[in-house]
Amino acid sequence: MNTGATARESYYERTGEHRFKPTAHAGGAWSADEQHFSPPAGLVAHALDRHTADRPGGLVFGRISYDILGRIALDECEITVETVRPGRTIELLEATVTTGGRAVVRARARLMASPDPSAVADSPHAPLPSPDTLPHWAMDAEWHGGYVSSIDARRAPRSRRGRATAWSSSPLDLVAGEASSPSPRTSRSWTPRTASPSNRTPPSGCSRTST
Repeated sequence: MNTGATARESYYERTGEHRFKPTAHAGGAWSADEQHFSPPAGLVAHALDRHTADRPGGLVFGRISYDILGRIALDECEITVETVRPGRTIELLEATVTTGGRAVVRARARLMASPDPSAVADSPHAPLPSPDTLPHWAMDAEWHGGYVSSIDARRAPRSRRGRATAWSSSPLDLVAGEASSPSPRTSRSWTPRTASPSNRTPPSGCSRTST
């Protein structure tokens, strides 16, 4: 009799120190043999976190920007991270994702000192309703792909024509058997997303969706 806990499903399995194999859950909406951009984006954040894990505290991620250099095949990939500009109060990292020996994503991350921002914190946008109060949005009724099917989305009432705002969450692990920090936004953390016009284009973290 098996009394062990059931293994959680994931978007990737680690195959080496810097190599990862995507599962079907990372599949894109346009083609079954390519990845949706959101899982690789989370994987980059995961690699950046591990790159800085042993450093003394004080710097936090202020921004991660991504350049998509080509089609991201649903194949094993490798991620390398290097420190471009070290510093005590600001730092610049660069991560590169390669598949088949070709760079497909390049990301730059800026770390900075983190003083208490409460005195100046502000936003022109009203707070989003809690995801617990919103109905489930069945995105996979319109779009296909393993990633879209894995997401629990809760769409807020539309406030502007051509715009939509939703919370999204996933019950899957990013990398099998590995804990993730809040940076990759995994393990049932809710992430707010605002989508720009085009209600027939598959949602993608690379061009029409920002977090």
